[in-house]
Amino acid sequence: MNRNCSTRFLLGKLLKSQNSISTACSSVDVVLGGGIETGYITEISGESSMGKTQFCFQLCVNAQLPPQLGGLDAEVIFVDTEKTFSSDRLIEMINTTLRENKGGENLMQGRDINHFLSNLYVFRCIEAVELLAVVHQLSEFVKNHPKVRLIIIDSIAHTIRSEELTTKTRIMLNIVQKLRELTMHTNIGVVVVNQVTTRFHKDGTSSIIPALGETWSYVPAVKILLRREAGSRFAILTKSPTRPPGKARYEITSGGIRDHKPQTTSSSSRHHTVMASPSRNIELQNISRQCLALSQHVIDSNPTCDGEEVASHQMMTSFVDDSDFEVCSRAKRQRMDHDGLRSVKSH
Repeated sequence: MNRNCSTRFLLGKLLKSQNSISTACSSVDVVLGGGIETGYITEISGESSMGKTQFCFQLCVNAQLPPQLGGLDAEVIFVDTEKTFSSDRLIEMINTTLRENKGGENLMQGRDINHFLSNLYVFRCIEAVELLAVVHQLSEFVKNHPKVRLIIIDSIAHTIRSEELTTKTRIMLNIVQKLRELTMHTNIGVVVVNQVTTRFHKDGTSSIIPALGETWSYVPAVKILLRREAGSRFAILTKSPTRPPGKARYEITSGGIRDHKPQTTSSSSRHHTVMASPSRNIELQNISRQCLALSQHVIDSNPTCDGEEVASHQMMTSFVDDSDFEVCSRAKRQRMDHDGLRSVKSH
C-alpha cells in the first residue's frame, strides 16, 4: 500500500514537470492533451503530402512562443535528412504567427523574424553516419544551449532505410539510446518524422503503418499518424502513455497548421495573403569530426556476440510490454534503461 502511494506521488511529480507545445490546431491539441509533450519521443508518420514537415515547421515556431500562447519560450534543434528545410516557408509561418498575436504585444515583445530564426539550430545529415554523429553530438550541444526544449528529426527513416539489416538495427539502437537519455535527463521533447509502408494481412486486407519495422515500433512513447479520410486530413493518436486514442481534423494553410473550417463561397479567404519577405538562409551547424569518427566505427563494427543485438531488442520491446511504462512510470523506465542499454553502448 505504501509502495503504491509513493509510486503515485512520484508519477504525479514527474507528470507535472512536463510541458507541451501547441500544434496551432486546437482540435489536435485536445486529442494530445495540450500539444506535443516534452520528455517523450513522439513519432509523426504519414504518406507524402500529408504535412509531416509542415507540422515540424509549426512546432519550430510555436516552441518559441511564451507559455501563455502555447509555447515554452525555448530554442529548437532541427535535424534535416531530406533537404526539406525551407527558411522561406518558415518565415511565412512566422509572419502569420506575429500577425495573429498582434493583440498580445506585451507577450510578443522583442519577437520578430530574426528572433525566431536565431533560436533555431539546423543540422543537415545526408548519410546515416552523419545522422548518428549529430545524435551523439546533441547531449553536448544542449549543455551549451540550455534553452533548447525541442529536437526535431525529419526524417528518421530516410538515411538508414537503405542500410543492410544488421547495420540498420545497430544504427537504430545507438540512436535510440542517445535520444532516450536526452528525453529522460533533460526533459527535452524529441519529434521524429517517419515514413510509412503497407502491411498486408492474411485475410487479403492491408493497412498503412510506420516504416522501420517492429524494432523501431517500440521506441516512440507517442505516435501520431497523419492520414487522409474522405478528402480531409486527420491526425490520429495511436499510442500515448497519458492519453486515449483519438483523431482530429486539421488543415494546412499558408500560415501553417490550423483547425478545419467548413468551406464557404469565400473559403479562399482562409488562406491569408502573407507579405513577402526576403529569402534568408539559416546557417547550418557543423557536425563534430570526433562524433563522425565514432559513428563510422559504430556502423563498421560487428556485435561482440550474437546475443548482444538480441539483448538490445529485448530491452526495447520490454518498454511496451511493461504496464508501468504505459502509465508513465518514468522512474522504472530509467532503471530499465540503466540495466539494459549497457549492451548497446558505443564502441
